[in-house]
Amino acid sequence: MNTAAWCIGVILLIFYFRLILSYRKGIDSLVARSPSLSSEHPDLTVVVPFRNEKDSWRAFVSSAEEQDYPGSVEYLFINDHSEDGGEVVLRELLERSQLKYQILDLPVGIHGKKFGLHLGFKKASTPWVICTDADTTTGPYWLFTMSKYLRVDKSVVAGPVQLSPSLRPHQRYMALEFTSLMASVAGSIASGRALMAGGGNLAVRRAFFLSSWSSRADLNFASGDDLFLIHQAKSKPESIDFVWDGRAMVSTPPPKTYSEWWTQRRRWASKSAYYKDKDAQSVSWIVFLYNLFLVVVLIWGLREGHVPGAWWWAFIAKFLIDYPMLKSYADLQGQKLSLGDALATAVLYPFAIVGTAIHSQLGDVEWKGRKTKA
Repeated sequence: MNTAAWCIGVILLIFYFRLILSYRKGIDSLVARSPSLSSEHPDLTVVVPFRNEKDSWRAFVSSAEEQDYPGSVEYLFINDHSEDGGEVVLRELLERSQLKYQILDLPVGIHGKKFGLHLGFKKASTPWVICTDADTTTGPYWLFTMSKYLRVDKSVVAGPVQLSPSLRPHQRYMALEFTSLMASVAGSIASGRALMAGGGNLAVRRAFFLSSWSSRADLNFASGDDLFLIHQAKSKPESIDFVWDGRAMVSTPPPKTYSEWWTQRRRWASKSAYYKDKDAQSVSWIVFLYNLFLVVVLIWGLREGHVPGAWWWAFIAKFLIDYPMLKSYADLQGQKLSLGDALATAVLYPFAIVGTAIHSQLGDVEWKGRKTKA
């Protein structure tokens, strides 16, 4: 099997190397560019769908009040049938703030983040809408920085997202794994082959969102509001942009437990069976097969009493390919990338990818107390 493992590993590495190299080149272009940024500060609407986010509102409203933005901003909070009384807490905080806002409820029988976003876009009165989540926090120049990229030739502008720093080992792994994911998001957009975006920091032209709504085939999935929207915008890849600027960073807390993290990743992975975008399909298979190779060869080798050379070669090659891209996004976050954490993540990552990918196809997943396909 060792010879077969070497042959399979080389083939998979070629495909993986080409993929990640294109992302790294994309990130390099983002870092080096001097774009002709907009000098205007358009009026903005920030849409925040929420369900059971009672404990998030104090930090969110505090961040919103600190925004240093010269234009007008209205916040639309869309209540997705919350059951924790959080909407009462939100209203009390907003009434004591200077924010312009509305709190809207999804009608009975209609639920889910995508329909919350749709209601928000219908109610918005500005050309550009910023989508974010209730559990996020930002710096004071978030909206100011995002607005610089809202040019007339763009339909979707993705902003950077990070998991809030944590000293707990399992949450450091989650944060680094998420850093890898967001680096791929940025690289894929910059390379003209956008895969997804971070739904917690996404600017969308209102006219594009509403015009594409009726043709979306993902509305019965709980998640994927950012991913499938990006796929629709890819008819004009140049209309999608990524804001490579730390001042636009949005932070969101990491999952509290491995179980919560696994459920989240399983939900994300479950959408892959419904991809129609060819780039998304090919990338999913390349990443899955390479990581499956690492898992199978390692398990086989350990059963034989040794770690095969093919595994070491494939693992080290993957780490060397991934590391520069990972470091670039860590630099954007203003964080020092620990080599030890990066190596530990690289060892665990294949098992997480393969496990969640397989598990995601075995029945419904749960989100916000609801059973759903994805």
